[in-house]
Amino acid sequence: HQLGDQVDSASLDLIEGKEGIMRLAIIGKTRSGKSTALHRILSHALRHRWAGVLLLDGKGSELYHYASLPGVTYYGAEQVDQWA
Repeated sequence: HQLGDQVDSASLDLIEGKEGIMRLAIIGKTRSGKSTALHRILSHALRHRWAGVLLLDGKGSELYHYASLPGVTYYGAEQVDQWA
């Protein structure tokens, strides 16, 4: 199941995976607004209480500053392979 939308030139897809777990994929070319879209979504979503937020940062440079927030589990570039 996918829900698509456009933010700048990046494509957002909300994907329901196994056991109803939701995943967000942000896809686009270089300088298409992927990082901007991701930071907008995270800054809004992290204002609310969640059971937990799992961030996988393939670059290792985009999301590290969210790692210290309560309820956030962060995995950097060297740890992302275990989730592939």
